[in-house]
This record gives sequence, structure tokens and C-alpha cells, in this order.
Amino acid sequence: MTAVTSDRASYYADPLVYHVLHLSGTSAETRVFERIARRHAPGAASGPLHWLEPASGTGRYLHALAQRGHTGVGVDLLEPMNRFAAEEAQRLGVGGRLRFLTAPMESFDVPQPSFHAALNPINSVRHLMTDKAVLAHLACVRRALRPRGVYIVGVEVNPPGIAQPSEDVWKGRIAGLSVHQFVSYVPPEGRSRRETAMSHKTVITGRGRARHERHIDSVYHLRTYTKPQWEKILRAGGWSVVACYGPTGRPKAFEPVGYCLQVLRPQDR
Repeated sequence: MTAVTSDRASYYADPLVYHVLHLSGTSAETRVFERIARRHAPGAASGPLHWLEPASGTGRYLHALAQRGHTGVGVDLLEPMNRFAAEEAQRLGVGGRLRFLTAPMESFDVPQPSFHAALNPINSVRHLMTDKAVLAHLACVRRALRPRGVYIVGVEVNPPGIAQPSEDVWKGRIAGLSVHQFVSYVPPEGRSRRETAMSHKTVITGRGRARHERHIDSVYHLRTYTKPQWEKILRAGGWSVVACYGPTGRPKAFEPVGYCLQVLRPQDR
């Protein structure tokens, strides 16, 4: 008989579950980030690059970059995520190339300036819920980058009032563990910029009589942006948009609706 348990927990409470859910496609995404950095960061056209990743989670992007010969530092708020990331780096044989620090995105301290490029995809920057927090974060990244270094940020923007409730499904599997996630996104109401994401994960381990099914419900929030709002906060922080790319690395315009990878550079460099 399948054993079934249910609980409410932080979306990031179990690093292994989070890692398995997001691991698929990491290698291809990482090659896109590498191509973008080599194109836009002076001195980065060849040779190993030194990467910074705020909100690095379980370190999957940095692991893949290190396997391609690069070095890097990951910064995440949660110590269990960093511990998992460091242990996985050792398992993959790249522990000597990476470090993981526990700190918020808006107040971390890393060797400065030493990084060719910084990386923050999949709307992670939208976890910062105030202008003050975003500006503090941008200042941290600015201090960390080498002269003419770039910050690759993945962010979604939408015109006011256009967003509708939506749903998404994610699946991941490794030996002995299967994760299925259903997420509902509820846009802000009125003048609020607080989008609500409600996640339901089904985690299955074992087989037959040893099969265990765990259900995890969690809620988290993201800050919304219109294109003018995002451009305004970048100007206030002293950053310029150098280029924009789609998720597969094809150049595109910065449009007023949808997600893109933006290449940012401090305006005084």
C-alpha cells in the first residue's frame, strides 16, 4: 500500500526536491548564459570566466558552468540550499571551483571587483519586494563586477491590468525520486504589485509496498513590473540594458510584455 503524507512548507524547504524539479534543461540554459557573457563582457571572449550568482539555490547553474571550466560564487539566503549546493559540487568533482555563501540578495559581501559576469535568471530578482531592496541588490552586484562586467537578469514584465490568473506544470525525476508540481499564479489586485504563486508538489519515492507519496503545499510572492517600472528602477540604480535575449539565446527587443534575458551594465563603466 502506498503511504501518503501531506504538509505545508516553504517552497524551498527541501533542497533535493527543488533540485530535481528544476534540473532538466540546465546544461542547455547554461550554454546560453556563457555565450551571452562572452559576447558582452570585455576580456571574456575565451578562457575561464568567474561567475557570481545571487539567489543560486541548489547551485545547478554554477555546477554546470564549473563543469565547463569556469569558477564562481553562489549567494543564497538559505543555508540548507548552500549546503546542498556545496555537497553536490563535491560529488560532481567541481568543489574546488565554487563557493557558496549564505546571505540575502540585497546585502552580500564578495571579493570585489572580481567577476566577469553575474547571473540571475527565471525571475529570481522579483523576490525582492521593494525599490529599496532592489537598489541595494544592484549596488552589491555593481561592487562585485570587474570593469565592463555584465549582469544577466531574467525578468518578466507586463502592462498594467493585462495579467490573468495562470497555471504551470513542472516535472522532474532522478533515480528513486519523482517530483510533479502544479503552480497557480494570481495577479495583483488594484494598485498592488504582489503576485501570489500557490504551489502543490507531489513527491514520490520507492516502489510497490515501499512507495511513498508526499504532498507539499506552499505559497510565495513575486513583485510585478511594467516595462517603464523596470526601466525606472534600473536608471535609479545606475544600470543600462545592453541587449536582450530569448530563453534560447536569440536576440530580441525588450518588449512591454513577456520574459527575456537582459544584459545589464553599470552606466559609469
